[in-house]
Amino acid sequence: MAAQGDHMDCVRQLLQYNAEIDDITLDHLTPLHVAAHCGHHRMAKVLLDKGAKANARALNGFTPLHIACKKNHMRSMDLLLKHSASLEAVTEVRYH
Repeated sequence: MAAQGDHMDCVRQLLQYNAEIDDITLDHLTPLHVAAHCGHHRMAKVLLDKGAKANARALNGFTPLHIACKKNHMRSMDLLLKHSASLEAVTEVRYH
């Protein structure tokens, strides 16, 4: 919820107390997936700088880059690519 709401101070405090950075929802969405979906590129940068997995997979195989592309969030896309997000990842529905 903190990533979705772009609550930077909350995320920083959670990470300070060793919150799991790649914790997942029921759909296997990580905070980075959520930040990519919402276009919160500053949030995504904080998460990536703290070690979030740029190529984490949601239940359907989507990576944060797939989601940022689908939502046309250019800054998030650029940031993810700079953090080695895969251009070759394929989802279960064969989006590429």
